Amino acid sequence: MRKKFYPFWIKIYEDHYGSLPKDEKGRKYEIHHIDGNRENNDPSNLKAVSITEHYDIHYSDGNWLGCLGFLERLYRYGYIDFGEKEKREKELKKKSKNLKGKCPHCGNTYKLLHWGLLRHINLCKKNPEAGEKIRHREERKKQRLLYWNTPVYDWMKPWEIPLSDEEYYE
Repeated sequence: MRKKFYPFWIKIYEDHYGSLPKDEKGRKYEIHHIDGNRENNDPSNLKAVSITEHYDIHYSDGNWLGCLGFLERLYRYGYIDFGEKEKREKELKKKSKNLKGKCPHCGNTYKLLHWGLLRHINLCKKNPEAGEKIRHREERKKQRLLYWNTPVYDWMKPWEIPLSDEEYYE
């Protein structure tokens, strides 16, 4: 059985403001990060909004890719019909097709599709805050290389590697 993902910012919101309200269809409100940073889970940055309000907020901010994610839920829960979903999806894809952004640190231009720019900014070598993230990324690469190139197990598949007694009985 697959566990349903329960975002921890909902728990933070409920701890500070009480349970989430429900909309006219009985569906719980969603949590919107006011500053747009999902890593900033300060209670003052969290706001409970209905799914349609959430869509409208992201649409007015110009977050076309975020809106595409909302469309499926809007349709699934009966807020819009299939024709409306198709019409909005076509419009959002057209708007996001040529969407590009510039890195504030190095000045390179990246497509925002698949969060290319955001990923680049987090790991840009000219970003003073990215040094620690880059170091961790390089360490993970080295650990992966060490694991897969270990001479004892280079002929074995990862699931065939024997466990030690301590690992087996944990």
